[in-house]
Amino acid sequence: SLVEDGTPGYSNSVTLPQYNLSLDTIQVVAPEPDEALELKVTIINHGSASISSANLKLQIFQQDQRLVLRENPLPEILAGDTLVWLIEVLLDRCGWIAIETEISLLEDASPEDNNFNLETYLGCSESSLIINEIMPIPRVDQAEWIEIYNRSNRSVNLKNWQFSDAKATGKVITDSSLNLAANDYLLLSDQDYIVGRPWSVTMLNIPGFPTLNNTADAVKLFDPQGKLMDQMAYDDFSALVEGRSWERIRSGKAGIDSENWGVCIYESASSPGYKNSLDLLELVPDLLINLAPNPFTPNGDGQQDELIIHYELPFEQALMSITIFDMAGRKIAEPVLIKAVAHRGNLTWNGAASYGGIAVTGLYICKLQIDNMQGQVTEILKKVYLVR
Repeated sequence: SLVEDGTPGYSNSVTLPQYNLSLDTIQVVAPEPDEALELKVTIINHGSASISSANLKLQIFQQDQRLVLRENPLPEILAGDTLVWLIEVLLDRCGWIAIETEISLLEDASPEDNNFNLETYLGCSESSLIINEIMPIPRVDQAEWIEIYNRSNRSVNLKNWQFSDAKATGKVITDSSLNLAANDYLLLSDQDYIVGRPWSVTMLNIPGFPTLNNTADAVKLFDPQGKLMDQMAYDDFSALVEGRSWERIRSGKAGIDSENWGVCIYESASSPGYKNSLDLLELVPDLLINLAPNPFTPNGDGQQDELIIHYELPFEQALMSITIFDMAGRKIAEPVLIKAVAHRGNLTWNGAASYGGIAVTGLYICKLQIDNMQGQVTEILKKVYLVR
């Protein structure tokens, strides 16, 4: 007997039941993006009789949304035989899915083995998740961090997604299910606090967070299958600024394109968990230049001490120079010299003159020279009043 003390008054433990099907395994053939998912369902007849009245129910879910429901009668399965049932499913989704299968047979002696469930990942042809902003050179009171953005219109399960710098191996973001909503942000750091982030935005403290080099480095994002889905890089020519984040300009443009990144122009110096200051859907049709406050008063009282030169360009990147002249045409200052800038931003003049000290009270000409790096140079002249 297979049961201690035997089975008096019951069917012998070594006697096969007449009807007993079991769902043994499900094998998933991971498809290429946009190809059908193939499932191999193995069903074993452990009973003493052939079975021809069973049904197989298949359901596929993604984050509690049922994507597939199929119910099919199974062919006859002889006693002691095994059936491998092939199923092909074409899904319009990628990411993590849950597969649930169930055999229904009224006479089954052991219905507890009639279910088999598993979770699997389907690769995406284009990543919903992108590297959106980084803080590569923080001040002593700041943390290094990386911002991930979900640019799709569906939430994404972050389970087993990985990231790395240029040299390190991938660090798992989370080994459990964590859904990032559409158009939402995730912050990664080795600290528990990031200055300026909204409390509603998810932040993860990653042990062994890869330290970003100040001069040149990269950030890479991998899906759960280890496929590189997004990356960005910076170097000595990227014009990074200590304490200011490095932002992606267009979410739909390649992250590895160096022209798709620029320094944050917000007064807060970064935008963790918020829309990037340089975020761009479309360029302005015409060049816009605004000087404020005008007049400005660089007297050190903490109010209106700097002239802020706000610009919006009809192209994504440019080289900009700013020169200040007095009304006699003499060069007084050159606060900006051939600086790489993004399509939108702020530059400043603190009133300092090239001959030393602060320029005298008076009317000046602010000359902006803008090179779109495609052979076109534009010059703009603006009047500015300095009052001491």
